[in-house]
Amino acid sequence: MKRLIVSFLTFLTFLLVAVSVTVVTAQEDEQIQEVPIVTLRQSVAVFQFENRAAGPAVVGRGLADMLVTSLVNSHRFTVVERQEIESVLQEQGLGLSGAITEASASRVGQLLGVELAIYGSVTHFGEERRSVGIRNLEVGRTRARVNIDIRFVNTTTGEIIFAKSFEGAESSVGVILDTDNIDFSSLDAWGSTRIGKAARNCTNKAVREAVLQLSEMPWHGTLISVASDSPYCYIKPGSKGGLQRGNILYVYHKGEELIDPDTGISLGSEETRIGKIQVLDATIGDGQASKCLILEGSGLTRGDLIKVK
Repeated sequence: MKRLIVSFLTFLTFLLVAVSVTVVTAQEDEQIQEVPIVTLRQSVAVFQFENRAAGPAVVGRGLADMLVTSLVNSHRFTVVERQEIESVLQEQGLGLSGAITEASASRVGQLLGVELAIYGSVTHFGEERRSVGIRNLEVGRTRARVNIDIRFVNTTTGEIIFAKSFEGAESSVGVILDTDNIDFSSLDAWGSTRIGKAARNCTNKAVREAVLQLSEMPWHGTLISVASDSPYCYIKPGSKGGLQRGNILYVYHKGEELIDPDTGISLGSEETRIGKIQVLDATIGDGQASKCLILEGSGLTRGDLIKVK
């Protein structure tokens, strides 16, 4: 009987070791070949512009929508949906069409988990009639002109890292368009008008300049959640932000936030590297998020920063 018990315990020990080895091997096998990171897109939130020009307040919304299109078409940015921004603004007690400040843009941007918050104002939006004399003839042309002031805020530091004024113009033969009659709810419709083309010229200029100025800005993502019973975590972005299966990334934990006592603006915080992860699936949520294997580290928590090194 004693020999039988010893044999059973020996078999049980062997079984537990085999299971343990199998689990470890499965996790090791899941790590895949590293794929170099090529191009990562910076995440941005675009707030409705303040309209300081003639015309209805909705002009600011129209210019913000057009800027979003220019940002997306550049293939260098991922843009948060307007509904998400409006939801956070309401939660923070900020008006949807109220003036956005450097501090509020940074705060809302952090809550949205984006790297950059973009806001600004429309300083000119209209058309004027011009007559050009050619020998004995006078030819009338209408010129549309749009001017904006734009600011890009680093949501981590609260610092304005890019600020500039831009102008766009478009001229053609035709009558002056009453801006009060423009339907800004349809970007395709008003974008094809003379004033719409001028606005497009303006936002395209702004994005081209921003791409050049922000090319050296460090990229970061955000840790969304950590699985409680397996070595996985979820981060954003996914493939829409430029991530691919096999990419290696690092997790950083932010220390206590430092607040400027004079301005109330965040000065950033110390960051400590606490983990290493690898992207397994970058298509979660239609490319909005990624599933990752935790290769090293512990104590990963929601809100931690994801960096490339």
